[in-house]
Formats: sequence, C-alpha cells, structure tokens
Amino acid sequence: MFSSYVTQTAVDNKIVIYTVGVGSVNTAVLTNIAQSTGGGYYSASNFSQLEGIFDRLQVDIDLYKDSDSDGISDYHEKKIASGQLRLGNGVPITNFASLNYLNPDSDGDGIPDGQELIIKSQYVKDTDIYYCYLFSNPCKIDSDGDKLLDNEDPTPLVKHDSRFERIYDPKHRPVNEHIISLQEESDKVYNTEKPGLNDYWIYQKASLTVEGGAIAQMPQASAALLYFLLNIGKTYTINAKKLINDSPNAKNHFYDNINQMLAASEDMVMDGKTMVITTNTPFVATTLSNVGSDKWKEMDWWYTIGNSSAAMTGTVTCSGEEYTMELNYFIDDFYDWEKGSPLKGGPLVTDGEMYRLHEVGLAKQFPVEGSYKVKVTWTKGQRFNTSTNKPKVEEVRR
Repeated sequence: MFSSYVTQTAVDNKIVIYTVGVGSVNTAVLTNIAQSTGGGYYSASNFSQLEGIFDRLQVDIDLYKDSDSDGISDYHEKKIASGQLRLGNGVPITNFASLNYLNPDSDGDGIPDGQELIIKSQYVKDTDIYYCYLFSNPCKIDSDGDKLLDNEDPTPLVKHDSRFERIYDPKHRPVNEHIISLQEESDKVYNTEKPGLNDYWIYQKASLTVEGGAIAQMPQASAALLYFLLNIGKTYTINAKKLINDSPNAKNHFYDNINQMLAASEDMVMDGKTMVITTNTPFVATTLSNVGSDKWKEMDWWYTIGNSSAAMTGTVTCSGEEYTMELNYFIDDFYDWEKGSPLKGGPLVTDGEMYRLHEVGLAKQFPVEGSYKVKVTWTKGQRFNTSTNKPKVEEVRR
C-alpha cells in the first residue's frame, strides 16, 4: 500500500526518487519505488558504505537530471565543461568551459545546447562508454569562425570559401582596391610635364587611330581611345553583356566565376532562407589576346580592356535542393598605358607615346566598369562546366 501510494504521487508530480537500504530492509518495496519513478535503488550492508553510495548517487542524479531542459544531462554538461568527455573519434573536448548546465543556450546563438551536440553511448566490455557528437559548438556563436553565425550556417563546423561573405545590401558593388591604387598613381603623373610639338603630333596620330579603328571593325577600342583623347578621366562604362557575348574568353570566365558563386551559395544559405552574398576579392573577368574565335571582336576588346577583373553580388534563396539567385556581375579595369613601352597601342602609336599624352595633360587615363544582371536557377550540385543538366541563366532587364 505504502509503495503504491508514494510511487503514484511521485509519478504524478514528476518526482524522481532514489532509495537506499542499509542492512536488512524490504528491498522489493524500495526497488519498486525507485524504478517506477525513474530513480535507482542502492544497497549498503552497513553505514560505513553510505559515503560511497551518496557519491554515486550524486553522479546518477546528475546523469538523469536536465536542469535547463536542453536535452543534455547535468552530468554530461559538467563533464564536457571540465574537458572529461571525448568526441566519437577519441579526441578530447577542450575550450568548452562556458557550457552551462543551468542555461539551455550557453552561447546565446538561439540554438539550444542539445541541438548543437548530442550524447551517444556504446556498450563496450560490459560498460556504457559515452561520447559527444557535435553539430556545432554550443560555446561559440560562430563555430567555424567563417563570420556566418551558427544559426544561419548550413555547415557550422566547416568554413565556407573565404572569398565570399554575407552582406545585407543586394545592390552592393565591391570596391576594387587595385583599381583605386592604379588611379591614384595615374593622377600623380597626370599633366606633370608641358607638351611639346612632338606631343601634339602624337595626339594627331592617336586621333587618326580612332578613325581607323572604327573603320577596321573595332568600335569598342575606338570609343575607349576617343574617351582617353577627350581628356575626361572619369569612369567609363562598357557594355558587359556585349563583352561576354563577343568574347569566348570573357564568357568562359563569366561561367567559371558563377560556378564558384553557386558553390559558395550552397555552403552558406540554409533551406528556406534568403541571403545576400558578395565577393571580397577580385576574380578574373578577362585574359584577352588578339586571337579568338572571332578575331576582330576579340581584338576589339583586347585593345579596350585587355585583362580585367570581376566581382559579384547575388541574392540567393534556397528551397530544399533548389536555388535561385539574382546576380549582379561586375567588371572592373583601368585604361592606362605603359611608360616608355615600344609596344603598339595602335597602328600609328606606341604604348609609351600614349602614356606621354597622359603625362603632358593632352589625354587622361581612366577607370572602366560594366555590369550585367542575370537570374540563375539550379539544383544543388549543378554547374555550367558540365555538358548536360546545366543551371539556367537568363538576363534580368533593368
């Protein structure tokens, strides 16, 4: 009667009872009370054994107690915090001292400790061996240190490609520090010498090159050279879409760069979420030469920008295995010439002569930029370098 009443009262109130019997006792009753409430029964033949039993009892109570209701027992949280528990591969867990058995979210990242790690056990040689399985670090808001918080990181223990980062402005245009540096150096030498008669002759030859370039099916190069000779010096805008369509080299780089953006997106965007991702280091946009599938078009852009860099900002949405991205693809360059170079800057002038025009203030070098906005849809793992089953890309009209 006593056993039934006590047991039912404890069960109804979610109370765990541990019982201890010393000497001759009714072990059946004590065992029933303990086991029915989720506790345990301990037996001692004399009172001198009680100290050891109470030590064991404290451990067992913590083992079944979860004070903060985070899914990890107090016992294991204390063991982890003190560095006494290991990962499944046998590696000791260190730097978890801030794991708090009284706080369900020790690092305050919005993810309960019990969802960042779980305790597993394996029965080895008549003993339960406990170990940790980590999904993320419950003591860090950014487990892998990649500047993407655990509560928004699909792979919180694996760093994503560091050339990409999360931002909040979908119109952000990454700044190219190299272009800024080139312009600063260019501005220092602009108009630092007085022009002579030969400089005016060079200017006339360059002007004839503009006219000849237009006739020779190189309108992009002619337009850029004319802008240089007009001595404006401000940012010159090119048609990025036309560049990509005209030049196989630019197109190959375009799709290769997007492939890398797709991979980063898969690493950074969680299911059901939308994120703005940008590049923080320049990518290659063109490595042009005067040889291409269409020689004149390739040469036209070669004389216009030569080697240029790319940057990207995309708004990415993930739904299961499906992704959508609105991508702003930016191209940057600096239109300049090499001082003293004998290389031909055109049929009538050299690079060195063109630089001289900048130096004497008759013409001015300038930054170049262009942009192309597209929408990309793909299934996880799809890339443009495969022969079939490629992502879909379409232009977004501005």
